[in-house]
Amino acid sequence: MAIKKHYDVDNINKIINAEIISLTEKEKKEINNYLYFGYVLKNVEKEKKHKLTQEEKDKNPFSEKRIQEFLEQKATKEQQKKYWEIYNEQATSNKTGELLVYKKDTKDKKHKAGEPRVKGHIATLQWFKKEFPNYKDEI
Repeated sequence: MAIKKHYDVDNINKIINAEIISLTEKEKKEINNYLYFGYVLKNVEKEKKHKLTQEEKDKNPFSEKRIQEFLEQKATKEQQKKYWEIYNEQATSNKTGELLVYKKDTKDKKHKAGEPRVKGHIATLQWFKKEFPNYKDEI
């Protein structure tokens, strides 16, 4: 497994771009070696990920809300039943096969500690794409 470095070196311009706050001790020693040879250290802020707004989430054709609306309108009762069976199936660990439960209360207070986890929306996507291959054309 590759270890992520918190810096990169521009040898042409002799510049080290680094997330200084994230540097490990080993990385600090490596950077000091470059500094001895006249390199310039520049602090680079870590880019913040863009959080999707609710409107952007709703525009996604494969969002949970859009798929459920589509199923209510165009799917048969059997297809709807299969969707909810997959959605509510209890999640298991990929490594051990044990049933997964919430370890602590969730931030939105929807789930309590010790409550079993369900597979949810992600697990239904693969089934949905097989069941409705022309979905994007229909919406």
